[in-house]
Amino acid sequence: MVDHTGSAVLKSFYVVLPEGVSLSVQVKPGSTHPGLGGVAGERLRIKVAAGAVEGQANEALRELLSAILHVPKSSITITRGATARNKTVMVRGEPQALVKLLESQLSGGRDT
Repeated sequence: MVDHTGSAVLKSFYVVLPEGVSLSVQVKPGSTHPGLGGVAGERLRIKVAAGAVEGQANEALRELLSAILHVPKSSITITRGATARNKTVMVRGEPQALVKLLESQLSGGRDT
């Protein structure tokens, strides 16, 4: 989803870049049901069981995205909002594959 000029393409909560996908997320720490919580406005809601204490929720966010997107945790970086619920997360990898996995998970599919 990079246009013919190689520029980024924006879709609601993510931006497709040549090196991966940048996600705008809203994290809900302390959830009893961790997972994707749908899209609210221009943010992907993600629920994690860990509390917002000493980076635990950030680590849980990286672990959850790693499992959903089939990438190592080292490919996931919180680029903005490390101490806030609203964050920007960079996921390095093949952009089209990452988008396909995200959209499949959000639609309830099991194409992973």
